[in-house]
Amino acid sequence: MYRDFDLDVKRFNMSPPPDPGDDKYEERLTNWFLEGAFFRDFVYRDQKGKAKKGELADGLVLFDKTALFVQSKAQVGKKGGTSWAKKHIGKALDQVCYGERMLRERHVAEVVSETLGPVSFDPERYTERTGLIVVRQESKMPFVAADLVPKLGMQKFPIHVLSLGDLIEVATRFDTAEDFLWYLEERGLLAAEGVLLQVHREIDMARVMLDLLPQRMRLRRPNIAEDVLEKSVEVVRRKVSGEMRQSEDWTRSLVVDDIIARMHDRDPSLQWNVGGQSADVMKVAELLSALDRHRRAEIGKRLLKAVEVATDGSLRAFWHAVRWRRCCYVFLVWDRPREERLALLIKLMAAGMARSGQEMQTEIGVGVATNSRAVKGRAYDVAARLQPLTQEERVLYLGAPDPFGI
Repeated sequence: MYRDFDLDVKRFNMSPPPDPGDDKYEERLTNWFLEGAFFRDFVYRDQKGKAKKGELADGLVLFDKTALFVQSKAQVGKKGGTSWAKKHIGKALDQVCYGERMLRERHVAEVVSETLGPVSFDPERYTERTGLIVVRQESKMPFVAADLVPKLGMQKFPIHVLSLGDLIEVATRFDTAEDFLWYLEERGLLAAEGVLLQVHREIDMARVMLDLLPQRMRLRRPNIAEDVLEKSVEVVRRKVSGEMRQSEDWTRSLVVDDIIARMHDRDPSLQWNVGGQSADVMKVAELLSALDRHRRAEIGKRLLKAVEVATDGSLRAFWHAVRWRRCCYVFLVWDRPREERLALLIKLMAAGMARSGQEMQTEIGVGVATNSRAVKGRAYDVAARLQPLTQEERVLYLGAPDPFGI
């Protein structure tokens, strides 16, 4: 049914796409596309409700501070499109609210990840709740979901209604956790401002979002430089148009995707992995996943160059900071034993935090070390520092020679 979309694109360590003959095909396809943005570690399927009975949600995404509750509905035939939508979107809304309440009130204390095992749910952590209702209809007649089901706009957290085809389009264009959640947030703000959101017309709505973006950014950041504004809008334009997905930049960005997808594959024989918990893996994976597609492309380009240059036995390292997260990302390529490489990475991570902190006030750091192309295969070692540097450490690292340079 949806074979005209790219279901065969390389998606590192993801589950295989569902077959149209599968039971709950639309539900499975929805979760499969969410995996493309959030990765398998953060998409929870077939979770049980209170006392392990019933269903918590068709899909649940837990990422950073966000809990995304997903319900899918499929219509057979075209007859009564809007009446069907009114009935089943209403049902899906009740189910979304049920799942949110079960977790908020701690009736369900943990969920189970296919890759990480049991993960506790802390309502104090997942403070940003969002509902996503996905409908599959053969009829593509546009309608405003809030007109059919007024209760959608009366909830304490935003509820989005998309057709399955529109979800696929959005998840393909905004195909990182950061991009996808940004899109939903912007969509919700537009709805609050009175913009009519029509099911089956999502890409048209995305273009409206793009047209309004410059003035909205000026309102949020009155002092934004014009060149920064233009660059920011151009980044979004490439995503909305699908140009980014078809570019060489997107291909380079997959280097970061590869790292994220392998985060849960910890080698227990390595001394530094002993005693580690799934929460440790998830935190580093979240920080890497917080890089949007544009930033991943920038990092991928530099990392690909580093793995080529470092084949001569030298080391190559660079940092990339994200101001709003106050996080510095450090990457090291060096063909030395992993223990030695990791020890250097930890020092470089602090050095990157010190240097980026001068301008961006970075408080946390993430480091990734790997080998050059001269070594067969590849291995990633990661480290994270979730506390700011001391003043003494800043002085020490800023006074030392700059170890970065590619």
